[in-house]
This record gives sequence, C-alpha cells and structure tokens, in this order.
Amino acid sequence: MSKPLVETEPLNQHEYPIELGPSKVLMYMAAVGTFTSETAKIYRDKLCGLLGGEKPDFSNRPAEIATEVSDLVEYFMNLDTEVHGEIPKLEKNERGIVIANHPSDLLLWPWVNAVAQNFTPKLKAVAKKEVMYDPRTLPFIFGWPGKLGELVIPVDRSNKESAVSLLRKCCKKILRPQNAVCIFPDEHRPTAKGIERSHKKMAKKDRIFQDLPETMPYSCFPKSGGLLEILSATEGFDMRIINTTVGASVDENKSELYGSTMHIHGEEVSLKALLGLSRDPKEQEAHLRAWLVEEWKRKNEMIRKWQTEAA
Repeated sequence: MSKPLVETEPLNQHEYPIELGPSKVLMYMAAVGTFTSETAKIYRDKLCGLLGGEKPDFSNRPAEIATEVSDLVEYFMNLDTEVHGEIPKLEKNERGIVIANHPSDLLLWPWVNAVAQNFTPKLKAVAKKEVMYDPRTLPFIFGWPGKLGELVIPVDRSNKESAVSLLRKCCKKILRPQNAVCIFPDEHRPTAKGIERSHKKMAKKDRIFQDLPETMPYSCFPKSGGLLEILSATEGFDMRIINTTVGASVDENKSELYGSTMHIHGEEVSLKALLGLSRDPKEQEAHLRAWLVEEWKRKNEMIRKWQTEAA
C-alpha cells in the first residue's frame, strides 16, 4: 500500500462515547454550523466590498471549510484517511484541473481537504444549477455563497449549449494562477439508485455498455462534455491536470462508513493522454470519451481492491 502523502496527527477516534445514530446526527449538526458560519462571512465580506471596502478574496475559503468539516467527519465517523500516489503542488504561474469520480456526501469534504493540502487550496467546482434554487441543497448555504465568491460554476445539465458557454466564460474569468477547477465527469453521487439508473440509460444507448454493473459497480457512467469544454477553455494556459480516485474500504450502499478507511489515489495526467494527438475536435472528443470509460473501469477496480483488502 502506498505511503500517505500527508502525515497528520489524528483526533483520538477510538475513545468513542456515543452510538452511531446520535453520532451521525451530531456530525451533521456540527457541519451545518460550520457551513453557516463560513457562508455568513462570505455574505459579510461581499457586502463590505460592494459598499466601497477592499474587494474580498474567497479563493482559500473551500480549503478552510474542508479542513474543519473533514475533521468532523473523521472524528464522528471514526474514519481514517489514506492518500496514495502523487499529487504535485501547483507552481506560481500554473492553473489546475482536478478530475475525480463523484464522492458520496460523507467522503466529499475529506477529498477536498486532501486535494487542497496537496495540490492547491484555491479550488473551484463545477456543480449542477439546482444548487442555486433547490431547497433540498440549501442554496443559501452552498449555492449563493459559492456563486458570490466565484467558487462554484453552476451549469444546466439539460442544456448542453448553455453549459458549454458558461464553462468557457467562467474558466477564462475566474481560473487565475494557482487556482484549480474540480469536475466529476460521472456527475452524480454514487447512490445505489443513481448508479443503477445511469447504467440502464447507457445500456439502452449501446449494447456494449451492458456490462457496467460488473465493470462500474461503484460509480455512475462518466461523460466527456464538461471536461472537454474546460480543456478547451483553458487552452494556452500553463496547466496541470490531476486525476483522483475516491473510495472506501466498505461499500457505502451496503454498509455503514463508520470505522472504515477512506482512500484517495492521485496521479498527474497529460493533455495528450486525454485528447490524443489529433487536432480535430471530433477525434479529440472520441478519444476523451474512450479514456473516461477505461479510466472509470480502472477506478472501480481500485475501489474493489480497497474493499477486498479490508475484508
């Protein structure tokens, strides 16, 4: 097993005074308190800037939030985190792209924390437009502050043309040096229903995808559109692209995460690996689609291995 990239001194996770159910409730309450406090600061600083004060810089805010929420998840869920592979630091004039399979709700912020510590703390995220208005996503805590702070790029997944245009515009505007944009090509959290729905949809489109329940049991099917447009929008910049795999030592759809180990594997990937050697846009898109399919199979195999080793 690879040596963790970040050596940290964890909280005492083994003196655990309460049962799992109340523990989870306390964890969510503490996390909501953290988010509420941090987003209130964004509203305050943005208002001060509009009233003539110094223009606020929110670029480090995701890393600050991730550190706090990650500590909460690791403590209340008795969760260990191991980081494998290599994630290089962004240099002064570089910009970054972080590719990952979509983590679950509980694994998201420990993943953000690992990326922020190893790659860059200045992270942006591509998100569905529903974070701006769907009450189930708590838009006043996540969507609105993310938009105000230029931390989130909310795209309309049902309108490809609109999503492409917005991605291009935002990447050129907010992706400054030492900033990185994060994207999950599989788009959805890996819930059992979401994975099943994604697999059935692809199997209807093409018979070659009928094996997805075996080859991608832990993730939805990846799509190339958003990533392709980010690569297009950042052409000419000094870019570094990081490919990360997120998983746990248990299947979250069948077992509780409590007491398990979260794994994050990172590696740098070249633009040539993603788009191939051709300059033709259609051939580049075909190459990226093929790369994503094979890479997501590899990610799922990696997650399967972590679970097998822990069994």
